Amino acid sequence: MAGLAKTRAGDVWDVFGPLGRPAPVPRKREVLLIGGGIGAAPLLLLARVAMRAQNRVRAFLGARSAPDLFLARDFSRLGVEVEVSTEDGSRGYRGTVVALAECRYGGTAGSRLGSDKPRVFACGPRAMLAELKSRLPGLAIWGFFEERMSCGCGICYCCALPRKGGGYIRFCKEGPVVRLDEVEL
Repeated sequence: MAGLAKTRAGDVWDVFGPLGRPAPVPRKREVLLIGGGIGAAPLLLLARVAMRAQNRVRAFLGARSAPDLFLARDFSRLGVEVEVSTEDGSRGYRGTVVALAECRYGGTAGSRLGSDKPRVFACGPRAMLAELKSRLPGLAIWGFFEERMSCGCGICYCCALPRKGGGYIRFCKEGPVVRLDEVEL
């Protein structure tokens, strides 16, 4: 990406994409967005789309310390309820964003919009997504994955995760937003 920073007006780029499938956007539901560190960035666009689909959207944003938190104001400006966590306790909940989400929605908590459980979309390190999956077992969770994609057309399996029950999910074809209960983390 260093080359992108050196781009000048009139330069031409060859871009291959977008790859994969977008996140499914529910309607008239409670939607939880859980972002670890820079994982908050892709969730901001999803928040905009989810708000237009008449969902009640809550964002849990986490970082190591207060200076590392970002986009909380941007989520708030959209009308999203925001809670933050820092591992050092310098702002918001003291602990990880996964611990915060578990504290608020652990087990099989029902939605505040009715008896339906909220839909969860999360982006962060793979370890965070695995922990989220184990600590919120009663909720449907979609994870945004960052993986290198070699061929971009599903042939090389460079960007694949093992699918439960056999086979693989390729991020360039079936991802990069994947339901966590469908993959082995």
